[in-house]
Amino acid sequence: MIFSILFSFAATIAAAVVPPSDGINQTGFHYNLTNAARLGDIDPRFTTDYRQGQARLSATSCLMNAANAMMELALENFTESIRPRNYMDPGYPEVVVVPMTMAPGQGIEARYLLWGVWKGIRWMISHQSFRDLVIGAYWDGILVCRIWMKGRQLSIAGSNDTLGLTARSEKMSIRNATVEFTQDLSKSDVRNPLNDQHLTVSVTQVGEMLGITEVFVAIFATLEYIAQFPSTDRVVGFQISPDDEDTTIGFLGHPRAPAVRTPSLEYQWVILSVGQIPGYLLQQRRFTEVIIEIAVDGVPLGEGFMFK
Repeated sequence: MIFSILFSFAATIAAAVVPPSDGINQTGFHYNLTNAARLGDIDPRFTTDYRQGQARLSATSCLMNAANAMMELALENFTESIRPRNYMDPGYPEVVVVPMTMAPGQGIEARYLLWGVWKGIRWMISHQSFRDLVIGAYWDGILVCRIWMKGRQLSIAGSNDTLGLTARSEKMSIRNATVEFTQDLSKSDVRNPLNDQHLTVSVTQVGEMLGITEVFVAIFATLEYIAQFPSTDRVVGFQISPDDEDTTIGFLGHPRAPAVRTPSLEYQWVILSVGQIPGYLLQQRRFTEVIIEIAVDGVPLGEGFMFK
């Protein structure tokens, strides 16, 4: 029953975004892929360079703090200059994301920071090298900011930079990092700082196992795409599948009659919900396909999925 519902859900999302095309994934869902390279590609005028240090970092903390930074930046106005501040996931404090301006008191456009974090963490993943990294961000060849992904606790001697998932009795190891479990996020209550509405995210694990990096890359690509919309705009159903990965994330709001004065699924709720997925999967010690349900103030607003 649940798979027939999701079959219809995936097809509805696809129809809302792109013309019909043939496709099938391994769980039997027919869908049309909306490619992140077409919908949310980084402007080619934005480029980066990288300067890596020697201090080894926790791979888990790098991934989680990149996701946290992108989640927070996605809630900002995409092309507006913001006052730079440090970004750190309190559950993974070994790493901090530090924006650096080119002049004291200068702001940085939110998109430059988000794109810089996105490209920097992809560089770390592709090189399998989780160490201090300074990302130079350029617009039309002009340096607009630097972003430093650095360690706060650098004494992790004997670790390596290889990703993997190993369950232990009370801690979960990603080989070069040991992470304390966070709270159970299957029912995650979040107070949104924008307007203090009460967001509830329900995550259900289904289907096949997924790779750690493919989950994070899909989440990063989704956040980069959503960031380009005003956070309070109503969500238009979408699917995102990065070019080099098979994992797809999609969301769709519930249809509402015009006369019914209930809230709609907004991009801010999807941003905050997507941000809950990796922490939940880490806590569960299993990276799998998931179904996501979103409610605000007890009103169900929409569903999402992450499938391969």
